[in-house]
Order: sequence, then structure tokens, then C-alpha cells
Amino acid sequence: MILGVIGFFIGNLSLLFFSELPNLLNVFLITAICTIVGITLKKRSFKTVILAAVLGFLWVLLHAKSTLDHRIPPHLESTLIRLVGTISSVPERKDSDLHFDLNVKTTVPKTLGLYSGRIKLRWMDPPLGIRVGDEWEFTVKLKQPYSFSNPGCFDFERHSFQKKILAEGYISDKIPPKKISSHWWSQPVDRIRMWISEKINSALAGRPHAGIIKALVIGLQNDISDEHWKVLRNTGTAHLVAISGMHIGLVACFTYMVVNLVWQRFPIAVFTIPTRLVTALGGLIAAILYSLLAGFTVPTQRSVIMISSFVIGILSKRILSVWRSYCLALGIVLLFDPFAPLSIGFWLSFSAVGILLYGMQGRLRPRGLWWRWGRAQWILYLGLAPITLAFFGTASFISPITNIIAIPWVTLSVVPLSLLGTMGLVLNEQLGTLILNCAEYLLELLWLLLNMCAKIPHAVWVNLFQTNFTLACSIIGVLFWLLPRGFPARFLGLIWVLPILLLRPESVAINTAKVTVLDVGQGLATIVATKNHVLIFDTGPKFSPTFDTGERVVLPYLATQGRKLVDILMISHGDNDHVGGADSILKGTTVKKIITSEPELFPGLEPNVCLANQKWEWDGVSFEILHPSPIPLRKRNDHSCVLRVVAGQQSMLLTADIEAKSEKILLNTQRDKLPATVLLVPHHGSKTSSTLEFIQVIHPQYAIVTFGYRNQYGHPKPIIVARYQQEKIPLLDTVTGGAISFTLDPNQKTPIFSSYRKEHKRFWHSQ
Repeated sequence: MILGVIGFFIGNLSLLFFSELPNLLNVFLITAICTIVGITLKKRSFKTVILAAVLGFLWVLLHAKSTLDHRIPPHLESTLIRLVGTISSVPERKDSDLHFDLNVKTTVPKTLGLYSGRIKLRWMDPPLGIRVGDEWEFTVKLKQPYSFSNPGCFDFERHSFQKKILAEGYISDKIPPKKISSHWWSQPVDRIRMWISEKINSALAGRPHAGIIKALVIGLQNDISDEHWKVLRNTGTAHLVAISGMHIGLVACFTYMVVNLVWQRFPIAVFTIPTRLVTALGGLIAAILYSLLAGFTVPTQRSVIMISSFVIGILSKRILSVWRSYCLALGIVLLFDPFAPLSIGFWLSFSAVGILLYGMQGRLRPRGLWWRWGRAQWILYLGLAPITLAFFGTASFISPITNIIAIPWVTLSVVPLSLLGTMGLVLNEQLGTLILNCAEYLLELLWLLLNMCAKIPHAVWVNLFQTNFTLACSIIGVLFWLLPRGFPARFLGLIWVLPILLLRPESVAINTAKVTVLDVGQGLATIVATKNHVLIFDTGPKFSPTFDTGERVVLPYLATQGRKLVDILMISHGDNDHVGGADSILKGTTVKKIITSEPELFPGLEPNVCLANQKWEWDGVSFEILHPSPIPLRKRNDHSCVLRVVAGQQSMLLTADIEAKSEKILLNTQRDKLPATVLLVPHHGSKTSSTLEFIQVIHPQYAIVTFGYRNQYGHPKPIIVARYQQEKIPLLDTVTGGAISFTLDPNQKTPIFSSYRKEHKRFWHSQ
């Protein structure tokens, strides 16, 4: 069984590295060759692995093709669609908007061509009383799942594909939504979760850690603040707010003891049904119920399956080994959710249990509870460090210490009290509220320690510069380190982890500038880096009080490049799509100097005013501001800073949102400085910019345009695209290319471009 599951897992993983799904002929050839090889092999173990890998590959391919084929067709994107569906997730309120998943049943008319399935919707200023399980008729605008594509940026398209979300969009109020039905039997588990969420909100109103209590009870993490997440990440305790195998096991063990205590009080029942069987079934049922309340995520699925294998062993009087239970859980999870390896929870859950089994089994029994507990923490810390670095780009040095205190504190006090308090809300609201407040108070005491530890200098190692090579080497190194004492060549573990410790991003050469136009949707954020300096030209938009591209895109990108200091933050003008992320950058890193055309954007910071003819030089690269002039103009866009970057014979012109009037001024005052190798297209390709004379005078080898996928403005305008094509200027864009990077190198005739989306493309990414 173990070899079969390993083969199935290998086959599943192999498809996830494809940039495109293979066509039918290639699938047939791959399957036929592997099957023939597997059948002809004499060794049974090899045969099992190869044939299982073929099945795993075909299984995930079948589900992947079905999911992609059912995505919203391009001709229906950004058009008004009337549909009927059932709210299938607990609605999450973000600011004034409501976000939820909808299972589409039918469209109006039915022949529209949209498949039934799950879509993600946003409802702006919704009415009260929206509940999971209700059936509604909505008018919506949809598009394919799409996310920013940048180094260090979260891949939302992968997340959407893993959740089998076929489209995303918002509800239009042009035709009022209509509620069709609301029944308790529709989505009953999620209705209970929503009811519990509301009860906890009421019982812990105004309490700072209510969101964590809710996460521990029903798995909803949307009310955990960014400040809480920061402390949890810096102390390596973020796993505590996810309902994991430890919590499921705790509930199962507690139920086991309670059932055992009660059952033994009835002698007739004991002689009729063995106590061991009843207690095991009781623990399993409790584990299943808690897993359902937690949303039945991958970690809870694994725990339930492993507990189930234990119960089945009792029934059949044949106990499975822990490794067989582990592989059984892995196989069942992959069978029912072929896309599970795309989720972070899958890797953290199975890696944690696997590394504990690997590091703790086959050793002499240790002496002392403290030594055993400390060893387990050390094994988890080492084993999960490569995984957390790969997914989050950070590793906490103080994690082993904080977890020794936090894990028993949360698991043995906060979680039991939270669950008891939640049950108490059903029986007696005052009693339940009292118990929940006790749990929250205990959490507050722990938080004093975690908050203090999180502020320790250099407590967190940030290393977003990861490759598959460094990840693989570090995993091998950890496996060497965790070999039993006395095993030869354990010291090789240190050698294997050296790449992840020593490998750094390629540095910029002297006299050259690396330019990266980041993908921030409908906005602009550009990084210009020389050997020893960094300039940020605009920071992208701020979408909500909790989400802006400065924090989610610009800072992670700087971390991937090993840049911890920003010499100049230049904000071209005050439109949100250019200045929205500035506050996050000022909070998240050290900025030496701010230059902007609107100093009032930064009260109390005394920024420099952006004016024409300002010049400086970094590492042999020249910078000059060409616009605006001191003469005031009516439009804010026409006050945008225009920056020229020159490295030898190559140059780039960053034009922000200037319009035709500013272009005319530049043609009259700076004509000799306008010719450039690369042009950042003014105003995202708006028809109010990119006049023909302006393009002809600059005459760039390449032009780059930034805009949002299916944006409401229709940028770039077809007439502007045609204008660049007429001048035979290749037009690159951040929608199809993601982050676009190139180097202004005096030793090269033309820049060499790299497109992050194209270089890291997987089959689930939007075309």
C-alpha cells in the first residue's frame, strides 16, 4: 500500500509542473510507455510505483481539464449575467463589502453558456441577513480568476484553481437581487458555523482576541487582524490559530475519556458492547464533528482519516502501523481532492506529521517529559523551516522557544475552554459567555509574551529568494540532520543547507540599472535598482484599508532582491493607483528621501518637490526629472513627475499619467532628452495621452503599458495600441507578462526582457 500511495503522489505532483495541459496524443503516449515499462519490470515494487504514478497523473489530469473547461468563457467576461445560485460559504465582511462563494445552479436564460459550479462574488453595501445556504437570483459581472504576478507575490490563481472556483466578480445593482428561498437543510454545517460565529462575536464583543477564538472553534480566520498575524509569524506560532491534527486529536482523546468513564458505569452495556469499541467510535465521531465545524480542511481530513484507521484496526483486530495510517490518509486525501498539493495546509500538515515520525521513531526511549517535548519542537522547527521559507519567505529563530510555551498553553487551556464556552452558549448564554471570556483572557496573557518576543531584534529571518534547487537541498540537509545519533555522515546535513544560506540574488553591475515594472493591476509601481541604490517610482493602488500593493507587491519584491533600504521614493502624483501603497512602504522599510509633485500627500515628512531639471547619479547611472515645470497646470495628471534614467547609450522614460498637454510641454522644453530605449506608456494607454508626435520623438525600441485585467476604463485604448503598432514599436504589458524586468546595460544594444508570468506559467493561470 505504501509504495502505491507514493507512486500515486508522484504522478499527481508531476502534472502540477506543466505550463500547459498535455494534449490527448501526448497523454496517450506517456500513459502507454509508462504502462508498458511498469508491466515489463520484474521487481514488484518498481511495477507498483510506476503503475500507481500513471493512475495519479491521469486522475489529476481528468479533474484539471474538467475545471479549466468549465471556467467562464471569454465572451461572457465583463458582461451583465443573470444567474441563480446558493451561497456556499460563510460570508466574510471586508470593510463595507461582503465576500462569499456561490454555487451557480442556472443562468437566465439557461442557454447562456455558463456552466454550473462555484464562483466568488463581492457584494458592495449589501442588506442585512445574508446567510449561507440561501438561494438568490443575482445580476453579476464576472471574469476568470486573475491575480498579480510578481516575485514574492501570492498566487491567487493557484488558490482559486485549487478551490475549483470558475469565475470571480461582483453583484450589480442595475437589477435588484432577489432572494428565492432559505431552508435550514441547505448547507446545514456552514449554517451552524455562521450561527456560532455570530454568537462568539456577541459574547466577545470588543475583545482584542475574539478573532483567534473564532478561528480555534470554527476555523474562520477572517477576523484576525494584520497585527495579530504579524506577531504570530514573527514568533512562529501561526499554526496555532489553524485547527490542526493536534486540536482534532485533543477533542478525540477527551471524548474517549468521557465515554470510557460513562460507559463503565453501566455493567450490562460493557458486557454487550466492549468499552474499547464504544470509546474509539466516540472519539472518531467527535473528531469528525469538530473537523466539519473547522470547514473540513486538509489538516483536519488527514487527522480524521488517521483516527479512522485506528478505529478500523480495533474493529478488525488488526492495528495499522503509523506509517501505513499516514500513507492511507495521504492516498484518500489525493483521491478525493487531487488539487490538495496546491494548498499550503496540505504541505504543512503532512510535512509536520511525517517529520515527527521520521525524527522520533526508531530511537531509544528518551528519559524525561521535558526532553521528549523539547526534541519534538526542535524536529518540527528544523523539518518545517524549508517549507515555511518556500511558502512564506520567513523563518522565526525564536519559534522553538515560543512554541514550547504556546502549544501547551493554547492546546490544553485555550482550546478546551473555547469549545466548552461555545457549547455553553447553546445551553446557557451567560455561562458560555463567561467561559469564552476566560479563554480570551488566557490568550491575552499568552499574547503579552508573544508580543514581547516578536519585537526581539533579528527574531525573523526573511529570505524570499528561493529556488527549487535551494529548497530541495535544504530538505535533504534536514533529513541528514535528523538521522539517529551515531549514524555516519550526519555532518553532511550542514553542507546541504549551505545553498539556502549563501545563495543570494544576482547583484546589479556597475554602470547598469535593473528596472522592474511590477504588476499591480490598474496602477503603476516601478523599481529602478543600481549596484548600491534603489528608487521606487510610484507604489500602486490601495484597494481597501487592509490591502494595498505597497505591502502585498512592492515590499515582497524588494525582499526577493535582498534590498532592505530605499534611497528615493518618488510619487509622481496623488492618484490612488500611484500613491496607494506609499504608507505601507514607509512603515515596512527605511526610506531616505521622498520626492513628489504633491508634498501635501506626506504631512510632517517634508518631502522634496518634484521639478524639472533635478539631476543625480548613482553607480554610473544618471537620473533626471524632466517634468513638471513650476508653471501650474489645471489637471492633476499633468503634474506627474517624468523621470529619465540613462545607463550608457540605453535609457528609459517613466511618464506616469501625463496627458497631451504635458507631452506638448516636454516636446517644447526637453525634446533633445526624450529619445529613449524603453518608454513607460503614459496614463496606462489612455486616449488622452501618447500623441503621435510624442511617440515619434521618443522612438523607443520597446514600450511597456501597465493596466488592470478587464479594467473598467478599457485601457489601453485600441487607438493607442494601433498608434504604437503603426510606429512598429513592440508593446509589452503587465497583464499578459506580469512583472517585466530588464537591464539598462551600456554593453548591450537592446535590453533583454524577462516576463515573470510567462517564465513561471502553470496550466491553471489565466490565458
